Amino acid sequence: MGRIIAIIIAGVMAIVLLPVVFFRGENSERIKSPQIRDAALSVRMYDHSQGKVITLPLDQYLIGVLAAEMPAAFHPEALKAQAIAARTYTLKRLEKAGGRPDGNHPGADICNDPQHNQAWIDENTMANRWGNYSFQTYYEKIAQAVWQTDGQILLYQGQVINPVYHASCGGIGTEDAAEVWSTEVPYLKSVDCSLEKDNPKAKATLALSLPELTERLGPETVRVATGAARGIRILDRTATGRIKTMSFGDLILKGTEVRQKLGLRSTNFSWQTEGNRLIFETLGNGHGVGLCQYGANYMALAGKDYRQILTHYYTGVELAKY
Repeated sequence: MGRIIAIIIAGVMAIVLLPVVFFRGENSERIKSPQIRDAALSVRMYDHSQGKVITLPLDQYLIGVLAAEMPAAFHPEALKAQAIAARTYTLKRLEKAGGRPDGNHPGADICNDPQHNQAWIDENTMANRWGNYSFQTYYEKIAQAVWQTDGQILLYQGQVINPVYHASCGGIGTEDAAEVWSTEVPYLKSVDCSLEKDNPKAKATLALSLPELTERLGPETVRVATGAARGIRILDRTATGRIKTMSFGDLILKGTEVRQKLGLRSTNFSWQTEGNRLIFETLGNGHGVGLCQYGANYMALAGKDYRQILTHYYTGVELAKY
């Protein structure tokens, strides 16, 4: 009888634990999605690595976005803020939610190219990035950020916002959307981000040879760099000090164009000539508008919760359940 009771108890425990943990792949295990509203919505994503549209529950899609877009070692409150920003961004584009689907990939709501939409990675890529030892810990941490903010999105005057975000503003403050995209957006205003000023990862250096500069900006660049034409000049800066327009001799470009063409991390940069190369030093990473991810982490470390983080970076917004 005692053996029968033990078998019954073991069976009951297995049934109880089954919804919580299950095995995936050869050596990994992760927690299973709970019964939440995010799990009931699906996302049609064009996966560039596979070259096809795949369909995912919203919560699983968001876990892949967080894993790709924000360091898993960040504070849980920063991860929650990112989860809500990513969910809001996605809802804005879900056709079934009244959004505008991805026009570049028929049949998809969104794609995983960060140049077009949000980055996204699968579990195998997560394991390769974090290592097998850290995979379960980081996966659960990110999943909890998604599930603990289940269904929460950002609204401005009752409308779903477009919650753009970037890696680092470099501590100089976020940028006004009008300075980057020439369009006023009431909730995408420049805000203080001085907590990030000591971020050692905000600075980067890029060296480009004259042939590389020629290929990316045109022959005028070589004439400038070699002194055969008027030099490189900053013509205008934004309110936060980022480069708005500049000239390479007679060639006038927006700071955003220079950043994109040269592959610079931000429009807050300086340069110097060294032999047949130009050495660029940048501060910050990304367009600088909206949520600053490193800034969010510094705010969380200073004791702010995800609500305070989001209402700081997105002016005048409110949190709501979709």
